[in-house]
Amino acid sequence: MRIDLHQKPLDIRLTRSAEATLAARAGTLIAEMELIFGCLIRKRIIFRELGAIGEADATPASDRLAVRFVALMSRAACTLTDSGQEKGGLIKPTHEPLENPGRYVPRWLMIDFRKGQWHGEFGYAQAAA
Repeated sequence: MRIDLHQKPLDIRLTRSAEATLAARAGTLIAEMELIFGCLIRKRIIFRELGAIGEADATPASDRLAVRFVALMSRAACTLTDSGQEKGGLIKPTHEPLENPGRYVPRWLMIDFRKGQWHGEFGYAQAAA
């Protein structure tokens, strides 16, 4: 399936297991893709139920799946320490949304359901068919 996210096309692919699990659901699943720019670039997908905080801008992909994309910039300083700790506590970066997330919308999103958990990945290069 294909949707427009921030005025850019996003191809969504579901495994057979994901399709079957979505079809059996009563509610809507949100797949939130996060892209965080900091010392390194981090990508992750968070799956949650519709009704959680922050789904107002989720884009419906079907009657049981909605997709959201968030691009963030880390405001933490990059440090080279062995322990990853600063003054006895863990370094906790803060993230701020980028003004134009549409520039960073991925080309594809793959969703799977295995061992009772949702899994996903997204990317920018043309995915193999």
